[in-house]
Amino acid sequence: MRIINNIRAIGLISDTHIPSRARALPQKVYELFKNVALIIHCGDIVDLNTLDELSAMAPVIAVKGNMDPENLSLNSEETLSINNRFTICVSHGNGPPFDIKQRLFKSFNAFKPDLICYGHTHVCSDEMYNSIRFLNPGSATAGSKFNSIIILDTGKNEINSNVIQI
Repeated sequence: MRIINNIRAIGLISDTHIPSRARALPQKVYELFKNVALIIHCGDIVDLNTLDELSAMAPVIAVKGNMDPENLSLNSEETLSINNRFTICVSHGNGPPFDIKQRLFKSFNAFKPDLICYGHTHVCSDEMYNSIRFLNPGSATAGSKFNSIIILDTGKNEINSNVIQI
């Protein structure tokens, strides 16, 4: 588990698929992430330059997605302790979307997470499943209905999310 303290705002992004689905990150991502203290990328980065660009804005924690190249040396899952208050588990996810939350729940339940962040489906969602909050930022470049990211605010007692269409 990675311990990260003094974090108020977190940028959550996934499925950038650069350059296969877009040439570059949308300019709006740079504007929206300018005040975050941490960026979490939920996989399908595809091009390492994307992580370099995000890292220029804030520290990045990323997981490997199913479309990422083999030489991308990232873990498929990460577990974070944020401000010694919140446990956030991160995965890209895999397989069919209809039971993705069940698979992620089985993978992370032992950590007793407050939040499980994932990608893969390209559909933005904020849902409860088995008393755990699941957040998917959708895709920043190839969303099923629209492109989106999420800004998380790690207030004193809860994590608030702001879904932003880009």
